[in-house]
Amino acid sequence: MSIDSPLHSGLLWLDTLFKSGKEHGLSTVGLASFGVVATLVGSMVLDYNRKIQKVGGLPGLRYPLFPFSLPGVIFPNSHWIPGFYFVFNWRKTLYKRFGLDTISFVSWLYGGSMILTSNVEVMRQIAGGTKSDFIKPLSASGSILGWGNNLLASVGGEDWRNHRRVMAPAFSQNLYQAVWKKTLVLYREMLASETWEGKKVLEMQKVQEITYKTALLVLCNCGFGLGLNWEEAPSTSNGMSLLTAFEIVDHRNMLGNLPGWVVKLPFKYFKEYLHASNILTEWMTAQIVDRREVVNSRSELDEKRLEEDCFTLMVKANEEQGRKYRLSDQELVGNVFILLLAGHETTAQTLAATLAYLSLQPDLQDEIVEQIVSIIGWDRDPEFDQYRDFSKVLAAFYEGIRLYPAGYLMLREAAVDTVLEIQKPIGEEGTTSIPLPKGTMVVVDMIGVQRNERYFDEPEKYKPWRWLDMPHESEVASSFSVGPRACIGRKFATTEAVAMLTMLLRDWKVEPLLKSGETLEQWKDKVFENPKIFISFGVNDAPLRFVRRQRP
Repeated sequence: MSIDSPLHSGLLWLDTLFKSGKEHGLSTVGLASFGVVATLVGSMVLDYNRKIQKVGGLPGLRYPLFPFSLPGVIFPNSHWIPGFYFVFNWRKTLYKRFGLDTISFVSWLYGGSMILTSNVEVMRQIAGGTKSDFIKPLSASGSILGWGNNLLASVGGEDWRNHRRVMAPAFSQNLYQAVWKKTLVLYREMLASETWEGKKVLEMQKVQEITYKTALLVLCNCGFGLGLNWEEAPSTSNGMSLLTAFEIVDHRNMLGNLPGWVVKLPFKYFKEYLHASNILTEWMTAQIVDRREVVNSRSELDEKRLEEDCFTLMVKANEEQGRKYRLSDQELVGNVFILLLAGHETTAQTLAATLAYLSLQPDLQDEIVEQIVSIIGWDRDPEFDQYRDFSKVLAAFYEGIRLYPAGYLMLREAAVDTVLEIQKPIGEEGTTSIPLPKGTMVVVDMIGVQRNERYFDEPEKYKPWRWLDMPHESEVASSFSVGPRACIGRKFATTEAVAMLTMLLRDWKVEPLLKSGETLEQWKDKVFENPKIFISFGVNDAPLRFVRRQRP
């Protein structure tokens, strides 16, 4: 036992209390009870001081529960419990109260401590790579590790590099061109569907219905070569459609963080999740076997398929790795899971946010449509080669993901004793060096980064034209993360988004859909102030009205 341990200190204190109490005639039971309480309090004080030292003494938040611990997630938000979404709920004041964009969070009753930052320079330091002092802790990926280790969940180093070797070849110009073409086809099929055909006005209670379906079908077609159309739900042999299975697993993904015995309890909600999970696992495993046969067959038809099927390219890249670096089938399933769920949800959430914001600003819609028509007129389809010409469309999408970044937290842990350079407050030059012991958690608050006045003028406002003078792949668009671990599917997402928005906004005006007696402010509060989190972060269900544009 360490001479300065809380237990040792408590025993000394208890011994002193006994001696003092006996001199004053206090009962042994009373003294023992008080001594135990005093020892626990003393232990908590020492533990709290260690946590303060671990975060370099940075000023910040001090609360009973750590927000990312199980109690911190379960208990409702209150004055004493910040809750899991505190970085969004307190986004306007969180850093201003300390005059810093890098602060600390220390729990004094249960849980750990962390450094919390909304600074891009700090994010670059901890983002990771093969030689970084920081790794992604496994605890940050609990809900996505159940399917197998994957690129998003890998801690770093050689493990991350192995996953990247297999995933990277799948994302090519051929794939992006296929994404563009398929998005246009799906849009035309959507307009020909019973819901849209012949309509001049269409009211939709949840715009996510079309953004999720579009994103999922683009992935199913361009990611897996399944050849599905708008009206054809991808199905399995045991009754539940793949679309339904995707939605259940996606929306209930947080169940993956619970102990296995809890999820197996006889409740319908849990049973549906397990059934959907089993369907997806069986389907993904079968797809790996099928793709391996495609890779080995080398027929002309299959060579064509390779150009537009990123799943097959993943399997091909894996087969070409040496035995030492080859991923297991379970790891391939893990990467397919991320491609399916995280991939389509990010695009779907951001498209919904973009359309919701544009519905409030018809003048911005008109400017975007003016640019679209100046490039392709009212009747021609846009070409993939014109992607960069639709700068205002892309800017609208970037501004949507800035305000609602799909990956709203980036968690890293110091793998070794290291030093973090923290920028001084706005208006001051230089940095402050903060020594970090091994194991210190550093969390990038992506909502805070994207609403930081250091980088954005009037950060709470939707102002898409701020992106017009930025390079297309600028790291200021850090909602896709930065450094080697930046989102591998960024171009996939932006290609699909630009194609979809170009077609949709040229044909339709978008307006908020209000309930009877509902004010515009109430609508905005409902949509923007109550975000949803499944695998990614996004606006709440957005009711919108689509009004067909009158062509000249």
